[in-house]
Amino acid sequence: MSSYISADTMRAIAARLKAIQDDHAAIDSRTDARTAAILRARLQQAREQYQDARAQYAAQIAAEQAQRERAAQQEQQQQRRQHAGSSRAGSARREPEAASYSMRGWWVCCICKNANNPALAPERCPIDGHYKGSHCAIYR
Repeated sequence: MSSYISADTMRAIAARLKAIQDDHAAIDSRTDARTAAILRARLQQAREQYQDARAQYAAQIAAEQAQRERAAQQEQQQQRRQHAGSSRAGSARREPEAASYSMRGWWVCCICKNANNPALAPERCPIDGHYKGSHCAIYR
């Protein structure tokens, strides 16, 4: 748009239109034809200016709203991409940890099926107190 119309400009144009309408209402039978024609022409010009400004202002508001909506959609798409990227990156980060982390030496109690870390429970299950025996599974 070539020119920007603010709400203040709209109010000023509306006030001018109102003043001219008041002048038009003041025209009575004593006003000569030339003055009445001038006042009517000014009123018509003010009406047209007000309608043009109002249409331009409405178009401006609609364009700004559309721009805000586009920006919000772009922001949502960017957040989705970041979330999808972080999910992929997060799973990629976890894979090396899983590969470097070993269950070697851990054992599963044959009674309660609890997995036990040999560093914390080398001989007895902390859940039921069962001693590690030949029936307990050991990760090798």
